[in-house]
Formats: sequence, structure tokens, C-alpha cells
Amino acid sequence: MSFLFSRLPRASCSFSTATRALSTTPIARTPIIPQPRGPYTTPADFLTALGRSADTKLKVETWEELFSLKTKQMEAMGIGPRDRKYFAWGLEKFRQGYDPKKYAREAKPQKMFRRWGPRVQHGKRVRGALRPGESYAPGFKAKACT
Repeated sequence: MSFLFSRLPRASCSFSTATRALSTTPIARTPIIPQPRGPYTTPADFLTALGRSADTKLKVETWEELFSLKTKQMEAMGIGPRDRKYFAWGLEKFRQGYDPKKYAREAKPQKMFRRWGPRVQHGKRVRGALRPGESYAPGFKAKACT
């Protein structure tokens, strides 16, 4: 008897399939374009407040054009991945009602050395054994060999 019930289709499978179909329809993916608010009445004002030279990198004329931008379109404009992520994040925060002056931040500077860094940094030995012609960095204490 349980063999018969195990072959019947489950109701949850058809529900999840319908939910998936509704979530990927073009109607569900239309971008929300917020109304200009506060001191941000033009795309240029908003992009200037967002920082990271967004006003020079993104070439948009209208508010609708700005908020319907996709990351692929930004890539076609020649914007790097880090800036694309930041701009998309900033647009979404504005859609949620936040003020760009509160969440805008500058880019982190690039690291000078990866991981622990090389043994010699800026011509000074900072770790490891001293080789001929090298000097220790100020404050470096060599381990005594015992």
C-alpha cells in the first residue's frame, strides 16, 4: 500500500515550481525607480554624493536611465568590477531610502605587500636571515641561534 502513495506526485513540488516560475518572470524583475528626494534631484547630484568619481565614470542623462542600469551595461562603459559592485550597492541603498552622504565611502587603498609580505621591504630586511649587503629594518630583532 505504501508503494502506491510513494509514486504519487507531491503538492509541495508543484508549489515550488510555480513559485520559481513567478519569481523569474520579467514582471518581477522590473527595476524600481525611486523618486528624486532631498538635495538629489538630478543623476549628477546623486553620483557626486556617491563618490569614487561616479559622476565621471557613469554617463547617464535621466533618473530612469540611472536606476535601470545593469552591471553588464556598466562593464560595457569600461567600469571595473570593484566600482560596478559599489555603484550597484549605492543605487540599491538609495532605493531602500538611505541618504548617500551616510553610506558613501572611499575606496580602500591597494595593499603594498600580499600576505605576510616579502623578506625584504623597501630595501630593508624585515624577517629571515641577513644576507651579504643587506641591513636590518629599524626595530628588527634577529633571533639568536642556540
